[in-house]
Amino acid sequence: MLHPKPMGRPLGKCPMRFHERLILLFLPLTIIPLAILAFGFLYFIGQGSSDFIWRGNLAEFVVLFFVVMMGIVCLWMIKRAARSLSKPLQASVGYLRRLAQGERTSSFRVEDADIEVQELVEGLDKLRVELSDYELKLKQKSADEAMGKIAAQVAHDLASPLSSMQASLEYFKDLKAVNSKTSDYVNLLELSSKRLKTISRELLDHHKGRSPKQILFSLHKLLDELVGEYQTQTEFKGVEFIKMYHERAIFLYGDRAKIQRAFGNLIKNAVEAMDKFGTLTVCTKIVEGTAVTEIQDTGPGMTPEILKQVLAGGKSIGKEEGHGIGISMVKQAMSEHKGDLKAESEIGIGTIFHVILPLPESRHVKEAEKEEDMTDKFVLLAKEREPIVVIDDDASILEQWRLVLAKHDRNSILCESFEDFEKQKITSALYSTAIIDYHFENSELNGIEIIKRLRERGFENLYLCTAEYWKPSLKKEAKELGVAICPKPLPKIQIREASFVKSETPTRYTSQDTSDASLGYTVLVIDDEKVIRLAWEIVKEKLHIETLHTFANLETLQSAKIDLQTIDIAFVDKNIEDSSYTGSQVIDYLKMRKVGKVVLASGESEEALRQETQFSHVDFITSEKIPTSFKEFFS
Repeated sequence: MLHPKPMGRPLGKCPMRFHERLILLFLPLTIIPLAILAFGFLYFIGQGSSDFIWRGNLAEFVVLFFVVMMGIVCLWMIKRAARSLSKPLQASVGYLRRLAQGERTSSFRVEDADIEVQELVEGLDKLRVELSDYELKLKQKSADEAMGKIAAQVAHDLASPLSSMQASLEYFKDLKAVNSKTSDYVNLLELSSKRLKTISRELLDHHKGRSPKQILFSLHKLLDELVGEYQTQTEFKGVEFIKMYHERAIFLYGDRAKIQRAFGNLIKNAVEAMDKFGTLTVCTKIVEGTAVTEIQDTGPGMTPEILKQVLAGGKSIGKEEGHGIGISMVKQAMSEHKGDLKAESEIGIGTIFHVILPLPESRHVKEAEKEEDMTDKFVLLAKEREPIVVIDDDASILEQWRLVLAKHDRNSILCESFEDFEKQKITSALYSTAIIDYHFENSELNGIEIIKRLRERGFENLYLCTAEYWKPSLKKEAKELGVAICPKPLPKIQIREASFVKSETPTRYTSQDTSDASLGYTVLVIDDEKVIRLAWEIVKEKLHIETLHTFANLETLQSAKIDLQTIDIAFVDKNIEDSSYTGSQVIDYLKMRKVGKVVLASGESEEALRQETQFSHVDFITSEKIPTSFKEFFS
């Protein structure tokens, strides 16, 4: 235990400083010579005889006695001063030996020592504490480095199976659904694989000391994905999920993956606190420049004392993985994004967590990178001054559309269902644009079926409006019908006059020949992962590949003697095992032989790879080992 340095000289018992002891020591040493001089003076002046001491002269005897006593006192004080220094110094040497041997638990103190010695003792004890802290930090750093290497290896090993999983999912998405649940399970698999891929990429970025990617993203899409994972699984069929979203889209700026994990922890805790039976309500609203998300469960609730412990982190109730698991991570995410986490609970009623996050600054809205497929504005194509038909069973959504269209000086025809649409006898002779909801509580038809019927009746511009805009299976159906999806809650709506609708059917563009769009691509893949090469075979037809060449390394490519000038695009892995060539050397080889386009597809972060000068000459860098389309490479 450290003792603070004394301020001034306190009252009561206090050890003397060393120079004070020296003064007391030399004081009698200065008196002795004076006493000798006095004795000599008496000897020569008073008596003049050598045996005067024995004549009974009292004064002379006193002087002699005083001289002897002073000598004894001086010897005693010298011994005392030496002992006051030697014992603490010996103890200090012993303590230093114990420190050198690794002793860090016991503190060092010496009682009744000189102040200088006390300061030395305090310095030694402070050294013990600092050594202990340093060793703890060193151990933590070593552990972090070891975990970082493991995490990086895990992230690298996950990249290939995740890429092949996504390629397989693309294949299954194109198959005819066996039953109504097939598309839901494919959605679940795709969402889960994307989250795993994000986690593996974050592990790799963390190991390499890279900052997490900050993007602009949709809060509602993030929540929909999390809730959608539970709604698909039969294990959670006893939970009713209710969404009460703000009437307009809400966008946030920051580390999307970290915020999604934070919300994921809260939703998971809520579901498990209810023991998978009850009602979970997710509500969003905007309050004073912040986005407030409320996650409410109908679980057992908590007392104020337990709730306080839960918010502090590390406390769980009910089940082993009930409320409290991951709360520390949630608070950390809120802190990093200048947000806040609050909660209220009542026994027998349930718990509400309030997640408060700041809305993005205007510069982020304009300049920041946006998440994939993010829709912050939606464009409607409609003929000049023509009213627009809206079919939706939600009265509040109908009112929103009426206000939005009125703002653009457009009239609206509002229908609660397809049956209501038919009752109003609306024909394509007067109208050509319609916005249709996907789910209807008051009709047997869904939005896709209604769109098919309206197209048969001559409607030209059709739009599907749904809160499930993020579902891959729904996007696939909309793409097959050639209709765009407008998300709910509504983003910023723009209306453009159009006399025709431009086809969005992708066309093949190559670096060598753009005259014939009917030909397929000739693709070269060099990747040492067999599963990746197999995955390319799976997506061959979907990507419109006419000829596919896959090799484990450059050596096998060279032995195959392929005319590389016929290759439209080549995908090369960064790290190629069992080869004397690195990924960079393979890219150089292909570029020198006039391959159309060369893509570095490593599964790592694009931003980090662009900073490596050895890949500066490659045409494209992508984190996807297998793309979902060639459009970005040939547009």
